[in-house]
Amino acid sequence: MTKTHSIARLTAGIAATLIGVALAGPAFSQAQSGGKPAQNGAAQGGAAAEPEVKFSASPWRKICQENPQNKKQVCVLTQILGVESQAIAKVDIIEMKDEPKKRLNVSVPLGMRLQPGLRITLDKDPVAIPFIICQPIQGGGATCVGDVEVDAGFIAKLKKANAVYLQMVNGVGRTLSLPISNADFGKAYDGPGVDAKVAMEEEKKRLEEARAKQQALEEQNKAALLKKGQELEKANQSGK
Repeated sequence: MTKTHSIARLTAGIAATLIGVALAGPAFSQAQSGGKPAQNGAAQGGAAAEPEVKFSASPWRKICQENPQNKKQVCVLTQILGVESQAIAKVDIIEMKDEPKKRLNVSVPLGMRLQPGLRITLDKDPVAIPFIICQPIQGGGATCVGDVEVDAGFIAKLKKANAVYLQMVNGVGRTLSLPISNADFGKAYDGPGVDAKVAMEEEKKRLEEARAKQQALEEQNKAALLKKGQELEKANQSGK
């Protein structure tokens, strides 16, 4: 097994954790707005303009854990891309300490053409990302995953690029472009990251708080309906 494939296999647990952490929703509460990306079929000249779409890119998050086999740290940097605050794609950069090669892993919804695959453009420099699998995801639904090996040169370009897009081709042959924010990438990449166990505990706490809020809201709505029913009953009785 090559080192790069070993990295991908050993970090499968972290990637699964990140799906739950990043796709849960709070990432978009700090979303950085992106501009409208170029798309095939965009209006030109006197043609009617397409409605503006609001794109979102979550802050980059770095989660790390120790590889039990060689005691080296493995880290995953993740950004979630969205349209109208709905998560659409996940970009992961996976690396092992002291290893020059890294994995660029991108997850997108079903319905995208497997050929020509995905690509990330760094200004005008494209990086092709072939699809490797389409599979169900925890909680329902399914996703198609692209994966490619990258190196320090890709990291350096991502840190400095003025315009970064994730591009894919949908079922009718239209190129879709989602803007990737790299404003905080360098800080996240060079930082220590969050331990995977800590990230899991944070997510567990967030889910518990979300459930408590939802339950409180449901109880509040029930109380409001009960009060409204009592008021209507009282009004009916007084009108007899």
